[in-house]
Amino acid sequence: MSFTSIFIALLYLGGFLIILVTASAVILPLLITSLFFATGVVLCGFLSNKSYKLALRAYNLATPHTRSSLQAAADHLAPLDSVETVSPKEELLHKIHHFYKKSDSNVRTPIVVSGSEIPKSVIKVSEGT
Repeated sequence: MSFTSIFIALLYLGGFLIILVTASAVILPLLITSLFFATGVVLCGFLSNKSYKLALRAYNLATPHTRSSLQAAADHLAPLDSVETVSPKEELLHKIHHFYKKSDSNVRTPIVVSGSEIPKSVIKVSEGT
């Protein structure tokens, strides 16, 4: 090997080492910072999962007690016979009827039949009605 080739090889090796040290000086702090934040994310995820499971367990333990308390309170209330309750289906039909009644006065009121009102015999309906 000649002196010139050894010198050029050492020059390339020196340049490589300088670039390596410079890149390491820039990348290593960023890599350490990234590792720190990634550890924080994993730790927060773990704590979030544990707190969720703890809250879910507390909820599951409290739900039967709450239901029994509400049922006991409801048992002490007198039934309201004078108030007519409207099912959501009937309320929706009522709203639809009033919506169409504003635009067209020929729309008929919907007929709502509950299960107890259905007759056991067949009713014949004529077309002229």
